[in-house]
Amino acid sequence: MNHGWLEQIGTPNEIYEYPNSCFSASFIGTTNLFECKITENTRKHAGFSSNEVDCQFRVNHGIDGALGQTIWLAVRPEKVIIDKEPPDEYNAKHPTNVLRGKVEDIAYLGGLSTYHVRLANQKVIKSTDFNIDRKADHRTWGDEVYLWLESDSLMVLKS
Repeated sequence: MNHGWLEQIGTPNEIYEYPNSCFSASFIGTTNLFECKITENTRKHAGFSSNEVDCQFRVNHGIDGALGQTIWLAVRPEKVIIDKEPPDEYNAKHPTNVLRGKVEDIAYLGGLSTYHVRLANQKVIKSTDFNIDRKADHRTWGDEVYLWLESDSLMVLKS
């Protein structure tokens, strides 16, 4: 329910994994949201640009929408991959689904940590990672990191 209106009906898993709006995505769990414009849309993929970040986004499926239309992309923190090194396919001049920032805060929860990464434009992105190896070279406060979002992890929302 959103101000007396039924926003979405479904199981907790359906609403969490397949929200139909920014409200539903934010109501159940934590999410990172990006306001975007559709720049490409075919049956096999769709592309997006955002004034909020210095990167393009891409999903591996077509969407219901017109070029230039405003949409929101959502991604859950546990689906944001964080590393000190960029992914192999990283293109610094034209990054796609890859963001860069600095670790500003870490919420250590034993088995996992949530990293709060501040981008150059001051937007904060959350990434959750498992604490599997006690001796691993974990990211820490002030580290420059790369965040990448796999195409299948991005959720396209129209409102």
